[in-house]
Amino acid sequence: MRELVYTAVHKLGSRDNDVQEKFRAIELAICRKYGVAVADVYGQTDLDTNDVNKKNDYTFDSLGANGLPGNNGSGTHPNLKAIEEFYVPVVTEASIPKF
Repeated sequence: MRELVYTAVHKLGSRDNDVQEKFRAIELAICRKYGVAVADVYGQTDLDTNDVNKKNDYTFDSLGANGLPGNNGSGTHPNLKAIEEFYVPVVTEASIPKF
């Protein structure tokens, strides 16, 4: 038995919003068609890295001296704080279809 969950990432301040919306519509349609569960971080959280404060607090571009993701990123890569606060709850609650 396989379990599959698609994770729709947060609103990326580093990407064009219109393009994100178009890709999102296609991705969700494919998931519906094939019965894939969606962990919708994009739609179910307020993690939007167009907000410079959230971008700085919740994303990283390089590892810190301790080898862990830091902050002050470009808005794309979620750091551990973002994963813990936004991703884990949504992924955990996703309804997982069994194949």
